[in-house]
Amino acid sequence: MCYRLGCPFYNVGKPPDDGFIRILIFGATGMTGTAVLSAALTCIWFRITIFTRGLSGALMEELMKKPLARIVEGDMFNYDSVLDAMTGIDAVFFSTTYWDTMRVDCEYEQGINVIRAALASGIKHVVYVGTPYCSLYATEKCKYLQGKEKVEALLVSSGLPYTILHLGFYYENFLSVFKPHFVEKDKFAL
Repeated sequence: MCYRLGCPFYNVGKPPDDGFIRILIFGATGMTGTAVLSAALTCIWFRITIFTRGLSGALMEELMKKPLARIVEGDMFNYDSVLDAMTGIDAVFFSTTYWDTMRVDCEYEQGINVIRAALASGIKHVVYVGTPYCSLYATEKCKYLQGKEKVEALLVSSGLPYTILHLGFYYENFLSVFKPHFVEKDKFAL
């Protein structure tokens, strides 16, 4: 097990013949995925595959210069590309995104594709970034939280070995996408 990530989140039973654990990271150029990738690359037992929608951008260009990880281009909305990326993989780290489409069903579709492909590929462990169950705590419906809740429920019922992470709000968001804006005297909104 690798403890450099903060916890022994992965147990493969008998290690692969070559001693390496192959991990597929979805969203490795996003806020969470970048941190996970950075930590995973420090573990000598991991062989990393990055799943990305596009091969452009400053971070992706930097990653392509270094032979640190295998890079696979695909789309989480395309089951076949997700399934292909899981060939030879032991563990998967993923998060779904609501913000690209602002639709719960689209976020759920991403989760369905990853979970179905993990089952079909014999993945030994899945790590998902979810949120606390909004229907249990929220007084109003929040579509961002509803999508994550549905994906979590599907993962729990799938039979796959899993870890679900509930991360706090990124305070960096207050400087960008959720920057407070003036509404009226003494009143601001996100």
